[in-house]
Amino acid sequence: MDGEGRIELYTLGIGVDVETEGIAGQRFGFHGLLRIRDTELREFYDTTVWAQEAYGWWDAPGGRLKAGKVYALGGRFWDGSFFGNVHYFDGLKLDPDFGLSYEGSREAERWAVTYAAQWLPDDDGLNGALPGRDPETFDEVDEREQVHLRVAPLWRPRPGWEAGLGGSWARKELEDDGFDETAVRDAAIDAWLAWPWGEAYAEVLSRDADGSSPDPDLEGDYVLAGARVRWRSLSAYYNHSRVEYSSDAEEWIHQPGLAWSPAERFVLLWEYDHWTREEPDGSRSFIDRSHDVVVEVFF
Repeated sequence: MDGEGRIELYTLGIGVDVETEGIAGQRFGFHGLLRIRDTELREFYDTTVWAQEAYGWWDAPGGRLKAGKVYALGGRFWDGSFFGNVHYFDGLKLDPDFGLSYEGSREAERWAVTYAAQWLPDDDGLNGALPGRDPETFDEVDEREQVHLRVAPLWRPRPGWEAGLGGSWARKELEDDGFDETAVRDAAIDAWLAWPWGEAYAEVLSRDADGSSPDPDLEGDYVLAGARVRWRSLSAYYNHSRVEYSSDAEEWIHQPGLAWSPAERFVLLWEYDHWTREEPDGSRSFIDRSHDVVVEVFF
């Protein structure tokens, strides 16, 4: 966020992937991702070491069944940024929880469809939301009985080209001793076009709720859009995210970036993040204006 520049170990990730083959030829496995930081990611974290993902999987007919701690799926999974987007800071992206996830696809010569269904009965109390911007950041609130559904047909007219359209729906319940039980629903549509040297995407998402919540901006309409172009080991991108809350407050992030990857397991990244909030009375303030220089190394 705004302030003096600093150097930090943002995260050290340790991944574990194991798989084997059963008697009937079906594959089983385990995936885990442990994250370690110098400091707590958010104020509501009580640790600097946590499991981001941890699930067993089975290649069932038509798709992969996962059981454990998995990412909740809704709309486009991610925009490729380092800093994140308004959705992420409101708990809508990169949010792992406990349950079952079935994910698969059907392929034809030029057409395909991907699909997913999830039941996540319990939350893990951790995500990237800023404190007070998502129910999971409140100690007294529990997210229960999440259901996520997604289907996305796509068309590949020639090698390296792809166009797709996705639809997602989700529902969860909030349990809080100080409020009545609240039902939260998300509906999203996203589209993308990819070509040999780039891609563009857009997503619209709407969240509504019945009941009460300690989060005053729980309901809102979100937009996520951007594009990326590549030339040899260089890529340039621009992401834009925006939300209009039911309170009539608005926030948006402009996010240009450059990435250089001279080797498969090395990335040098520059990103500028310009985050603005407009109150219902029209007054504006900056939440963040920062330059991020990031080195990513994979072993």
